[in-house]
Amino acid sequence: MEDEFTLNNVTSIGELSPGAHIAVKRLAPPSFPDEVTPGRNGYYTHHGIYVKNAEGRDMVIHFWGERKSSAKVCSWDLEQFRSNGVGNQLYEAQYKIPTLGLEETVEMARKELSSPPEEWKYNLWTKNCETFATYLKTGRGFSPQAQKSRRNIVTFLSMGATAAAMSKLFKR
Repeated sequence: MEDEFTLNNVTSIGELSPGAHIAVKRLAPPSFPDEVTPGRNGYYTHHGIYVKNAEGRDMVIHFWGERKSSAKVCSWDLEQFRSNGVGNQLYEAQYKIPTLGLEETVEMARKELSSPPEEWKYNLWTKNCETFATYLKTGRGFSPQAQKSRRNIVTFLSMGATAAAMSKLFKR
């Protein structure tokens, strides 16, 4: 699932259509060791769906919370979403698999704003901002970042276990 979409730079908001899956890069918290950071160089991406509100303002519906325990589906002004990232750069997901129509994506995103909080209870592996955006674009939620992070953690832990076993071998 890691190669089902790529993120491309958005050079102008005019390039976006309502229903677009967008993202910003964010700096991973210092508590994340480099080996388990889902992105490169200590970054990860935060995802949402671009929409226009009734007044025609650029908005983003996304899954977010100050703390993971308080994460919920919310709507932000596009500039607020964009400024929450590093370098104010916006990215658009270009899918390599079939997606739902733009209007259907927008309609689903708006419905999720009123969904009960327990429906989108945060889980790093299965219910995060990326699974939210991919669900709205494809009908199934998946997170390449979480998959990569999980692989990195397994590799990191297995390297540690191997090192510990090697250490015991050579101490004899």
